[in-house]
Amino acid sequence: MMRDFIRASLYHPTKGYFASSASPVGTLDAPLDFGFLVGESGYRAKLREQYERLGCSWLTPAEIFRPHFGKGIARYVLAEHGKLRTREPLRIVEVGAGAGGLAVDILDHIKLAAPHLYRDVSYTSIEASGELAGRQTERVSKTAGHGDRFRVSVRDATERGALGKSDTRHAFLIAMEVLDNMPHDLLVREARGGVRPWSEVLVGPRDETEAVDAGGGGSAWEQLPGWVLNERGDQVVEATREISDALVRRTLGSYDWEQQFRSNSSSRGLMGLVDWAFGTG
Repeated sequence: MMRDFIRASLYHPTKGYFASSASPVGTLDAPLDFGFLVGESGYRAKLREQYERLGCSWLTPAEIFRPHFGKGIARYVLAEHGKLRTREPLRIVEVGAGAGGLAVDILDHIKLAAPHLYRDVSYTSIEASGELAGRQTERVSKTAGHGDRFRVSVRDATERGALGKSDTRHAFLIAMEVLDNMPHDLLVREARGGVRPWSEVLVGPRDETEAVDAGGGGSAWEQLPGWVLNERGDQVVEATREISDALVRRTLGSYDWEQQFRSNSSSRGLMGLVDWAFGTG
């Protein structure tokens, strides 16, 4: 399935996109001084200069707009926590904390604005990339000095139990750069005699003689066939088939896609899917 191919391509522990020692996620040496930038052209020129200097694939909004982006979120967290009227320690969980800049700015603000909460605050990063997890620990715990208030749990947040055992205590969940990097399936619709059935897209080896079973034991990652990682760049092809995957069937069966197309309201359709996915609809 497409989701399996994307997951391996992004999160394989040694060969995935986010596992490289030359991480695609950039880190600014110092926050941008927006007071010296003249209009949008000045901003774009400065950003282009930073990309060329760092040689990274992308900078997150939290990194570009430091410390203001993180400070805004921290202020919201403190305001909402105050409404709880609880003596429980403040707990924050971030899924996919990138290079750790957002965590630094949030904890920095809490330290200054609410030292009584900072004393016992717990900030946990759920991170699938071991390389990024190491950078987060170095940057947040050591360089920024937040110590054991910050910790990283190296695991896939999409797996059941990734957030740990069931816990009824309140926590703030942050997920800034996650949805666009999550494994997902791809469905297509083609006109066939006036009927438009859904098909699911599969990814398979271009050369059918390539092994599809790696054999042996080891972890699930080690058992992946070599073509899945597409290291040569030309080893895979897409194909479609009639819907048969159980998860895809469940998704399609739980949502009135036909009504979405009839109403031609993509925004309402998207929100309905979000409601279903998170059990709020």
